[in-house]
Amino acid sequence: MQQNSAGRQSPFRAFSWREAMGFAFVELKLSPQAFWQMTPREFQAALDWYRGTQTLPATTRDSFEALQKRYPDQPQNEVTQR
Repeated sequence: MQQNSAGRQSPFRAFSWREAMGFAFVELKLSPQAFWQMTPREFQAALDWYRGTQTLPATTRDSFEALQKRYPDQPQNEVTQR
């Protein structure tokens, strides 16, 4: 057990930013900007995926097409100029 800032015993250890950044930059090959833009949940998901404790389901054609419709690369009302 470790002592917390109030001097009490705690079963939790302080979050190690050094370890988190090392993992993100070295193992995941993230840029500092990408790392600092992640939410804690996104970082946890990346960590779980890396450890193999969470697998992401394969994208089906139907789900991919639904995502394309929901988030088009270019708004439908925008006209491209060539």
